[in-house]
Amino acid sequence: MDKEQKPNQMLYEKMAMEQKLFVAELKSSSPEKIIEKAYEFVMREDILLAVEGDDLPIPKAKALLKLDKPLDAIYHEWLDNDFTHMDMVRDTISDCADFHIKYQKDKLNKGAER
Repeated sequence: MDKEQKPNQMLYEKMAMEQKLFVAELKSSSPEKIIEKAYEFVMREDILLAVEGDDLPIPKAKALLKLDKPLDAIYHEWLDNDFTHMDMVRDTISDCADFHIKYQKDKLNKGAER
């Protein structure tokens, strides 16, 4: 890597290569193993996407660059955090249902006006 590059870009490139190797390993795995690793693949892709934006403070990017496998470390940190994406999924389901309740109600009211 070029030492002139910004730490965020260097981190992204390192993590992208790590993901490329992970995907190559998956491609040579059994279908069962691929299914077992599907969640990990998706979350790693999301982490990689989040790092792509150069938003990480430089000291944090430099600290992660020192890790052999920063993507793997972040993924395992994700598994240990207190957040759950299921809360976001439930909120999305509720928001979608609220939207459609309002839409159906508005549609019914417009039909009654005719």
